[in-house]
Amino acid sequence: MNVSCNGTTVITGFDIFASAGGQNKAVVRSVTTSTDGTGTITIVFTCTSSGNDPKICGIEVLGNVTPNNAPTQLQIQASSTYVTLAWNAPLVPTGTVTGYTVYQNGVKLTATPITTTSYRPGQDSSTLTPLTSYTFVVKTVINGVESTGSVSGQATTTAATTGGVTYPLQIAANGHSLQDAGGKPFLTVAETSWTMLTKLSVNDAKWIIDKRKSQGYNTIMTSIEAFNPGSSGPRGGAFVGGDITNWNEAYFTGVDAIISYAATQGMHIMLNGIWLSSYCGYNGENTGTIPSTSAMSTLGTKVGTRYKAFANVSYFVGGDEQPDITPQVWSVVQSYATALRAAAPTQLITYHPRWYAYTATNGQSWLSYNSFQANDNNVSLNQWAQDGYNMSPTRPVFCMEPPYDPNTAMGNTTSPLYNRQNQWGAFLGGTLGVSYGGPQTVWYAGFGGNDNPGTYGPLDYASYDRTCAQETPMIGAIMSRYAWPKLVPNNGVVSGGGPGRGQNYAALASDGTLLVTYTQGNVTVNTSSMTGTLTAQWYSPTTGQPSGASIAVAKGSGQYMTCPTGGDGVLVITSA
Repeated sequence: MNVSCNGTTVITGFDIFASAGGQNKAVVRSVTTSTDGTGTITIVFTCTSSGNDPKICGIEVLGNVTPNNAPTQLQIQASSTYVTLAWNAPLVPTGTVTGYTVYQNGVKLTATPITTTSYRPGQDSSTLTPLTSYTFVVKTVINGVESTGSVSGQATTTAATTGGVTYPLQIAANGHSLQDAGGKPFLTVAETSWTMLTKLSVNDAKWIIDKRKSQGYNTIMTSIEAFNPGSSGPRGGAFVGGDITNWNEAYFTGVDAIISYAATQGMHIMLNGIWLSSYCGYNGENTGTIPSTSAMSTLGTKVGTRYKAFANVSYFVGGDEQPDITPQVWSVVQSYATALRAAAPTQLITYHPRWYAYTATNGQSWLSYNSFQANDNNVSLNQWAQDGYNMSPTRPVFCMEPPYDPNTAMGNTTSPLYNRQNQWGAFLGGTLGVSYGGPQTVWYAGFGGNDNPGTYGPLDYASYDRTCAQETPMIGAIMSRYAWPKLVPNNGVVSGGGPGRGQNYAALASDGTLLVTYTQGNVTVNTSSMTGTLTAQWYSPTTGQPSGASIAVAKGSGQYMTCPTGGDGVLVITSA
C-alpha cells in the first residue's frame, strides 16, 4: 500500500487498525513519518490468520490538513505586446472557488472575476509595451469574495518582460521596410556568422546569440553548410556522402536546437542552404561542382518544409555570385528559390550576390527584397542603397555585407569611423537595417583559422567585443525612438562633409515630420519642407546616447547646426 503526500496535506504519522468481525477497532501498528509531508510512504505488513481473520480497515492520519486558497503553479509566457498567465486551482481551498482576479503592477485588470485558469494581459486587456517589465498577481475568489486573511488567496507575484518582436517578419505597407507580425517596425541589426551552424557546437552558437543580443543585434546571418562542400563540425557534416538531398539528422537536430534557442531570445535567423561562391562554395574554382537543378530543387523543398515551422527564420539564397557572370549558378539558384518559396510561402527570401544584382533579382516572384554586398572600402554604400531603393517594382533593400572589420583577406582596414560612415550611409540610403562583419575569426567562426573541411576550432571570444561590433547597433538604438520607416533618402537637405564616405548623409520623412542626418561635424540643414514646430536633438553615433539638450530649430534653407561631439554625429529633427 502506498500513500503519496503533497505540500499542502502534511502527514506526520498514521495508524494501521483492524477489527474482528466488525467489532472493537484496535491499532495494530503505528508509523511516524517526516513533519513536512514530502515523499512517498510505503507500508509493509503481514497478516496472520486466527479464528476471526483480522482485516485492514483504514488509515488514520495523525497531523493536520492545511487549507490554502492560493492558486498554484502560476506560469507566465511573454510575447511582444501581451503575456499569457496560467495557473492551477487551489489544492485544498476553504470554501468554494467561484473565480479569480488578476492584478498588473498592482492594478486590477478583471472588473469581474474570471472563471477560467488563464488570462492574457495585453490581449484580454489593454495592449502592453514591448520590452517592458510587468508584475502580475492572481487572487482566488471564494464564495464570491476575493480571498484575504490568514490563509492567503494570492499566488506568488510573478514578473515578465514583453518581447520585442512577434515573428514572422513581413514587408511593411510602404514597400521599403520590414515589420513584425503585429505591425511593429523591425530595423534589422545583423551579424555575419556564416559558419555558426556548420562549425560550432550548440553551446558555442548559443553564446554568440546571447552575446550579440546583449550588444543590441536582433539578427544572425548564417548558412546550413558554409563554405566548403563536405564541411564538418562537432555534429559531423550536413549531408551524407556530400549528397545535398541526403541529410545527416544528427547535424540538423543541432541546427533546430540553435534556431529554437534564438527564438527564445527574440533573435531572427537569416538562413542559407549552401554557399555557391566560386571562391569557396559549390561553383568549383577551389572545391566542387555545381549541384543539378533537380538536387537544388529538392534541397529547397526540404529546407522550406523543415524550417517553415520556425517563425523567426527568413532565408537568403546564392552566396557571392553574380547572375550575369555565372549564369549556370543563377539557374540552380532559381530552382532552389522557387522550391523554397513553394514550401515556405510566408517567410521572406532575399538573394546574396557578390556585389549587387538588382536587375536580375528584382523581377523574381520568389524574391521578398533585394540585397547587396560591398565588402571593400572603395564603393559608396549610400549610392548602392539608393539604387535599390529606387528600383521598380518597389522592394526593400539591404546591405548584407559592408566592409569587414577588418578583412585582412580583402586588404581592408575598416576603422570605427569608416564603419560608422558605411553603416549610416547605407541606412540613410534607404536600407531596411544594417549589418556588421567582424574579423575572420567571427565570420569564419569555428574554423580556427584553417579552411580544412574536416577541422574546427574554438571561438575567439575577444573578437566579439571589437569597437565596430559595439557601435553598429547604435543605429537601432537611436532610430527606435522615431518613426524611421517614413524616411526617404534625400541628400539635398544637408550640405558639407568631404568626398566619398566622408560626406554628410540625410533622409527626410515623406510627411515632413522627421529629418535624420549623419554628419562629419557641423552641418547646414534645409528644413523648409518640414511641418510643424521643429526640435533638434544630437546623438553620439558611438554610444547611441543624446549629446546635450534638445534645441528649437527654425524653418529655412540655411539652418547651421553645431555638432557637440567634436567629430561625427547624428542629428535628428522632429516636428510637433
